Amino acid sequence: MLRALLPVDPLSWRRKSRMVLSSKYQVVIPPKVRRAFKLMPGRKIEVAIHDWHITLVASGSLRALRGSAKGIDTRVPRAEGRR
Repeated sequence: MLRALLPVDPLSWRRKSRMVLSSKYQVVIPPKVRRAFKLMPGRKIEVAIHDWHITLVASGSLRALRGSAKGIDTRVPRAEGRR
């Protein structure tokens, strides 16, 4: 199910790519990754840190998410009197 939401099959290319930190503390995202995730200049990237791992997350607009949850069950059990 998660693979359907990704722009590419994560198993079809190397999971790790090497980047070099410049003297200005900048990195260049490899071209294959930029193309796979359709990253363009000015795109917002979030940085997540967990257990000494740095993860870059391309944040998207809410408009881009429209339709991504098609078919999801939206019925939620509610307490009596909260309907």
